[in-house]
Amino acid sequence: MHITMHAPARARPLDHALAFFAVAMFALFCTASLHTHGAALHVDAPARSTVGAETPFEYVAVFASGTSGRDIEAWRASVLARPHAQGCARGRSCTQRLLRLSALGQGRAEVLAFDLAADTPAAERRAIVDAVATATPRAAIHAMTSPRHAVGD
Repeated sequence: MHITMHAPARARPLDHALAFFAVAMFALFCTASLHTHGAALHVDAPARSTVGAETPFEYVAVFASGTSGRDIEAWRASVLARPHAQGCARGRSCTQRLLRLSALGQGRAEVLAFDLAADTPAAERRAIVDAVATATPRAAIHAMTSPRHAVGD
């Protein structure tokens, strides 16, 4: 048996140029795709920066100073953590974003700020508003504001 070894074929300069061109086009496509997708996320999604007392929310529930954390958690569970009429995605709660702040403003109010999912059914929105009106402890509800503005600070 006789084995003959051959030197690998050398790539021609044109092959290198085509390969470089293909890789460059792929990189350009990926960069453009990420930039376009990122711009869409920036417009459609809530801001990814720090969320705090100055951040606007769809609803801000302001509880009296001294309201216990246990009472606020019970309020959250009865009003926001479960579906009331229809719910959202597979019958789940429609709460999209939630922030709890303690001792906010001069009155040292307890605050629970939240947004509902954009596709929350109208019946579920009404049911949540009804639950807010009857839940204890009582909370003053402010719409489309920041927690700091809701407490009058």
